[in-house]
Amino acid sequence: MSPAEVAYLDNQGRRTDTMVASAVLGIATKGWINISRLNSKTYQITPNETHKVDLYEGPEKNFHDRLTVKNPMVISKSKHNGRLAIACDQLESEIDAKQKDVYYLRNNKLKISQFIFPIITLSLGLLLRSMYGGMLFVPIVFTILHLLMNFIFSRLYEQPTPNGRKILDEIAGFKMYLKYADQDRITMMNRPTMDFAHYEENLAFAVALLK
Repeated sequence: MSPAEVAYLDNQGRRTDTMVASAVLGIATKGWINISRLNSKTYQITPNETHKVDLYEGPEKNFHDRLTVKNPMVISKSKHNGRLAIACDQLESEIDAKQKDVYYLRNNKLKISQFIFPIITLSLGLLLRSMYGGMLFVPIVFTILHLLMNFIFSRLYEQPTPNGRKILDEIAGFKMYLKYADQDRITMMNRPTMDFAHYEENLAFAVALLK
């Protein structure tokens, strides 16, 4: 998996604030682009012909192609970049299409059916009010509370597939490694080669999983 895909899955199949940055860093560390800092708020992305590692087919490669379709790409913290925004949205859509029902189940049919009950609550409340009188805000308040509960508990309908659970466990272990790799509890058992190449290889994933 690419760093962006790992970030998306780790966040229960949703976009994260670090997903795009990790995607750009992942492509750069593989040697496909260069990132140049023009000033404190502006960066420039240009293609690089010295490729160290192949890109993953699908979301990662397509994202690279969109970044480099017109060169160079200048990214500014204070200016909207329409091409980058489109590339980011398409990256998210492609990752979602790749992972949907494969690594994570949203069970949207169950979510839709649960909203039948607030409709029943409101209808019954209005019917009883018309028959026996009472304050209008009572059925409305109960319906709103019912909707809020549905929204909160709708996340419980979502769950990883068996394969998704396996990968999430691997991600959790990798996060522990990134956190403790420079501490004795890891180095004593299996001392990693903490050279620059190892650091660079894991950098994009560390950003992807940053919370």
